[in-house]
Amino acid sequence: MQRDGDSYVVHASGRAAADQRVAWDTLTDYDHLSEFVPDIERSRVVARAGNRLIVEHVGAFHLLFLSLPVRVRLAVEHDPYRQVRARTEPGNVGTEEPTLASVSSQYRLTPLPPPQGGVRVDYDARFRLGNMLPDFVDSMFGRQIVEHGLRRHFGAMLDEIERRQAVMTSTPEKR
Repeated sequence: MQRDGDSYVVHASGRAAADQRVAWDTLTDYDHLSEFVPDIERSRVVARAGNRLIVEHVGAFHLLFLSLPVRVRLAVEHDPYRQVRARTEPGNVGTEEPTLASVSSQYRLTPLPPPQGGVRVDYDARFRLGNMLPDFVDSMFGRQIVEHGLRRHFGAMLDEIERRQAVMTSTPEKR
């Protein structure tokens, strides 16, 4: 992760020992993200039209004694089993103002060939925080708070993908 002026630029990549479909179903399980992604209190789809959705996320980034609230409303577009693109959607998150000024992000899924197999998950994002932190706190801890939170989120997503794959693999199919 790096800073570009007042924006954060993120790239994360990881391999999950899972089928591409399982990875997709996990990434797009918005209504249950709070069950497996740390620090997400609530995530919900508020509108849907085909492969386009409006999704709200409420949570926080935490580091030591610091907590950075996150409320964002996103316009999400699905390219099934391959890509999820999201950008900031104007409007409140429930009854509260958003805390992220802008977001542009993308998850990409790439199946990996045998013998390694599985799926590569790439995440790229560019976002700007609202005026949540005093400048001196932002300059000293902003990057660390955001990076710590995003590492936890991305790692938890990969773990959940693999957990779901293991459940599917160990459950005999009903005929």
